[in-house]
Amino acid sequence: MTLGTGTSTNGASGSIAMSTGAVTSGAGGAITLTVGDGDTGAGGAMNLTAGKSVTGGALRMTAGQGTGGSGGHIVMTSGEGTTASGAVSISSGEASGVTGEMIVATGSGANASGAMTLGTGTSTNGATGSISMTTGAATGGAGGAITVTVGDGDTGTGGAMTLTAGKTTAASAVGGAMSLTAGEGAGTGGAVTITTGVGTATNSGTMTLATAAAGTNGNSGAMSIKTGAGGGTTGNSGSIELATGDSATAGATGDVSITTGAATGGNGGDISLLVGEGDTGNGGAMTLTAGKATAVNASGGAVAITAGAATNTGGAGGAMSLTAGAGASTGGEVTITTGVGTATNSGAMTLATAAGGVSGNSGSVSMKSGAGGTAGNSGSMELATGASSNGATGSMSISTGDAASGGAGGAISILVGDGTHGTPDSPMRGHRSVPRPPMAHRAGWQELIVDGPRSCGPRTTMTR
Repeated sequence: MTLGTGTSTNGASGSIAMSTGAVTSGAGGAITLTVGDGDTGAGGAMNLTAGKSVTGGALRMTAGQGTGGSGGHIVMTSGEGTTASGAVSISSGEASGVTGEMIVATGSGANASGAMTLGTGTSTNGATGSISMTTGAATGGAGGAITVTVGDGDTGTGGAMTLTAGKTTAASAVGGAMSLTAGEGAGTGGAVTITTGVGTATNSGTMTLATAAAGTNGNSGAMSIKTGAGGGTTGNSGSIELATGDSATAGATGDVSITTGAATGGNGGDISLLVGEGDTGNGGAMTLTAGKATAVNASGGAVAITAGAATNTGGAGGAMSLTAGAGASTGGEVTITTGVGTATNSGAMTLATAAGGVSGNSGSVSMKSGAGGTAGNSGSMELATGASSNGATGSMSISTGDAASGGAGGAISILVGDGTHGTPDSPMRGHRSVPRPPMAHRAGWQELIVDGPRSCGPRTTMTR
């Protein structure tokens, strides 16, 4: 059956209208277009094609208006099949210029606009379908952008955006991965920026970058934050900055905390700060500097480096080692200096071991230079107070501690080492350790007994 209007050589052809009549007390009649069933070959097709002209004719599908309730639905469903259902394809037409836009949106509403769901169907015995959102490749132009934006609101919390990879319940299987990668560039690659929301009246949003807690018998995931390797022969790797933002006029800046988690039934994790090796120029420096204070009567920030405590029976506290770098020629120096006081005193320096426990000894202190090499000298040591331009120089005291009861006062020994060649550089050699006199007899006295050079014999000096 063919239903059509005639052709026209100098005017518009006729239109075709199919409609059911209006009713006053009942439902409007339906219009049904159905292709009949067949048992051989493909089922009959149904085509709705708008007219061709200078501007193509529009094709509109509009469901009925609901004057007292919901409007009518539009349902587009591909045909069922015993092996696979039919595909649904919606696209704008090709053009020699710019192709047409595609807009998929729900309508505006006085109360709330409608929701939109883009998803693949479920599967009972296989994998579900994937979803791919891509813009087309461009030749002679830029690739199109993809923007996913939650709309603004003026009541309650802003709408959330959630990206969640797939879950699997299969034994020993791995959950779906998530990858966020900027675009490749012939010059510089694209940037990745993750920023929390601005709080126009109070705080900006918090950022949490964390791996999930481990399962019953597993480990939590590792986290790696690093820049890529430098390219070619002269490229540098990127730098990393871990910093809090600047504060306003009357506020404090944020803290930076680097800690490993507490362990139950295991040891605490290590923290390593390591400068990488290089084969050109000086080794990379490491700087640890406390904050400067410019307020009146305020103190600069303190630096505390403390080894770990051992609180259980028989445990020893952690050791601390400060060692300069080895050098193929000269090793690195170690300099420990207190802070300058621009108006008054410089800072004091205390080098001491902690007091002993209830039944223990305090730790010993050893200050010495290293041994000389096969043809080298050991380093010298100077114990001196500073010079003074308009005042007295500092005093120096060398003493052993008091023995409160049941013990002897410690001895003081000064020893010049033996030599096998040359003339002695010091008038003293050898030594005899002299215990301090009893408290009742030593007030105001200092006794030092040393040996002179081999040609001079022993010498005893007592001063008051």
